[in-house]
Amino acid sequence: MNNNLQFKIQATELLEIQLFQPKMEFDLNTIEFKIELEHKLDLKQNLLAVFCSVSMVSGDNQLGRIVVNCLYFVNKLNAISSQKQYKKEMKFLTDAVNSISISTTRGFLAAITRGTFLHDAILPIVDPRHLDVKTSEGH
Repeated sequence: MNNNLQFKIQATELLEIQLFQPKMEFDLNTIEFKIELEHKLDLKQNLLAVFCSVSMVSGDNQLGRIVVNCLYFVNKLNAISSQKQYKKEMKFLTDAVNSISISTTRGFLAAITRGTFLHDAILPIVDPRHLDVKTSEGH
């Protein structure tokens, strides 16, 4: 199935940003970034939307949350008949778009938190293969 598969970013959009003033002082090195990924497939139009949500916490301090949508056009996606087939046959695609989507979210986060208490809190590089991904049809 994956022969000659090509994809490109159609759009990126910031869906949500929340910054919460910390209740107490915290060390930037203690920030935990909780990353969630969700894929929504529009098989008929060859579209894949990857929603990347990142929550930032330090101890009892909830510091912020960002949600970014990266929309990809994937040729031959319409040859997939179900979510199950997508998960099985498109592992290499999901690894690539997850990595790109996390990096895009990192960029949004850096731009938005500039000059705030989270200015130096950089979303670390993660291996997306170790993250759970929710997948559903419908865009």
